[in-house]
Amino acid sequence: MESINFTNRTSPRVAGVVDAVAHNRKFPVINRCQFFKVDDLRLVGEMKDTTSQTGSFHLLSAINHPVEIGRDDKIVRLEPGDSCLIPSAFGDYTIKPLTETMTIIVKTTL
Repeated sequence: MESINFTNRTSPRVAGVVDAVAHNRKFPVINRCQFFKVDDLRLVGEMKDTTSQTGSFHLLSAINHPVEIGRDDKIVRLEPGDSCLIPSAFGDYTIKPLTETMTIIVKTTL
């Protein structure tokens, strides 16, 4: 409840988001909140990420297509609508789209 500004009635716009992308893109959706950040990931290929730089968990939600997330033998498949929590101590991991069309992932961190 503390992260919601009930007096702000403006509708935020996500600048730069387009329907088609030629390479992986990351668009900030919520980046001015002291409690968490949310990014819109538009993927057309594998994306490498890490929890090491921020020391935060990563909560990843598949939106429109399935993906595989993890490293080595620790891989999980997410169907659209599924989410997974990457612990802050996990380190490097890869997000791999399982289709050839643009895949949308929502990523939440501290």
